Formats: sequence, C-alpha cells, structure tokens
Amino acid sequence: MGSRRNLLGMTLCAALAACTSGGASPTPPSVTPSTASVAPAATPTATPMAVSAPPPPAGVTFDERFRAVSDGMYETTQAVTWSSPTDEGVEIVAYGVTDCVEERSDAAPGTTGPCVVEPVELPDALLVPLAAAPAKRGRVEWSWVHSGGCDIGLENDPDGPRYVAVVLAAHGMSGRSRFVIAEPGSWFVPEPGSMPC
Repeated sequence: MGSRRNLLGMTLCAALAACTSGGASPTPPSVTPSTASVAPAATPTATPMAVSAPPPPAGVTFDERFRAVSDGMYETTQAVTWSSPTDEGVEIVAYGVTDCVEERSDAAPGTTGPCVVEPVELPDALLVPLAAAPAKRGRVEWSWVHSGGCDIGLENDPDGPRYVAVVLAAHGMSGRSRFVIAEPGSWFVPEPGSMPC
C-alpha cells in the first residue's frame, strides 16, 4: 500500500514539474531596419535672367557751329546731346549715315525730304562712327578745320568719310540699343537751271 502511494505521488510530481517548467518563453519578432535610401530633395536650378540692351538715347539734339580760325579757314563743330540714359557702363556713339536711304529717284524737281526716318533700320555697312562718350556726360562733339567752299547737305570733314545724316545708339555690356535720329539730313532735286551754291 505504501509503495503504491509513493509511486502515485512521484507520478503527480513529475506531471506537475512538466507543466510548470513548460517550453522556453516566446521570443519577440526581430525588426530589421529598413535599408531603403531616401532621395534628397532636388535643389532648384537658378534660371538666368535675360539681360536686355540699354534703352535708346532720349531727348536728343544736334548742333552745328562754324568759326573762322584764319584767312579762308574755318572750324566746324558738330555736337549731339541726350538726356538719357545716363547709367554707368553705358556709352553713347554717334554714327554718320553714308547713304541717303530715303531719297526718291522719281521725285519731281524742287522736291526735298529727309535721308533717314523713324524707325531707323540701317545695316552696319552704312554706318561710320563719328564720336563716343560715356552716357553720363550727356554730350559729345567732333570738329575739323577746312577751307571755305560749297558743301551741299550736311557738313563733312573733307579728310574723313562722307555722311549725310547722324544717328545715335547706346552701347552696354548687353548689346546696342536701336538707333535714334540726331540729324536726319536731307535730299533735294534742284529745279532746272538752279545753282545749289
């Protein structure tokens, strides 16, 4: 009797030990860090600003003066002025126009007209630089000495290229402005038998 009781007790103890010891505690799932790379935000690209040519000269005037310097010799001075632009780094250039582009071949005797008109569209081949000055100066002039005589149309330096009109343009780092008329010059068809000079 005693042996059976001891065997039963041992059996219960073994069963209880198995229940309480159980398996190993559950291991929480491991988290693997993400290896996906995040692209950096795109840096905006600066768009270069368009730089325009300087504005054309405004408030333009033309002046021509003569003075005697000796017997039979005279000095002619031609000058142009402008009120704007006056920006630093801008230069105003006076050009002589070498052809009377508006002259009409079918004009009747006694007819006259300007050599250049607005808007001025001239090829570089018809332009000769006469003088230049910084825009802030507001004036530029050129002179020459010559003997008296008959010079039909705009006075010209006899030692330089002949021109019939004067235009201005502003020059800067970004280019050249459109042309502006300082002196349009003139053409005319004389009457039969008339003497221009």
